[in-house]
Amino acid sequence: MGLSTKNTRAHLTWLLALGLASACGSTDAPIVDGGTPPENDTGAPDAGPPPPMGVLELGTGDARFEPITDGAVVGLSRGFQGLQHVPVALRVREMHTDRAILELTLTRDRDGMVVSDPLRVRIPFVAYDGYDELTGIQLVTPDEDDVLSETVTLSAHIENRDGATAMADVGFSVVWEDELLTGEP
Repeated sequence: MGLSTKNTRAHLTWLLALGLASACGSTDAPIVDGGTPPENDTGAPDAGPPPPMGVLELGTGDARFEPITDGAVVGLSRGFQGLQHVPVALRVREMHTDRAILELTLTRDRDGMVVSDPLRVRIPFVAYDGYDELTGIQLVTPDEDDVLSETVTLSAHIENRDGATAMADVGFSVVWEDELLTGEP
């Protein structure tokens, strides 16, 4: 018993439609005879759970971590090549930081102006028991007048190779480091 021309054309049309859907990258199941696709089927593969978030603490310090709290006063250090910088330190918990990408930004609160040079770097942290730490980061501020006697916000973002992230920000006032040490301008 052979197929009629009408049935052959119907089968070829269905196979052609299925082939075109496959060639165009569609992951949806074909809809046959006016049916409907399965409920909640977006056609996208399941991406799984989002990467975990680490806990990031911001601080200052060239050699040791000193936490910065909102409203603190932080010293602006003079650099060896004529610029100035805010010494930044970081502590990260609950996140693997090997070769993580670090981004830091210093923004003036009164007008939202970014007052630091861009800093985006892949950098190794030092692992301690229960946390990873990085000290001695020199966040350059090209013009001291943009930050002195101003309230600024330090924002930090870290992302590791697995896509896990940690973010934090803290607001503080800036004075010359000498003023912090001597109490005099």
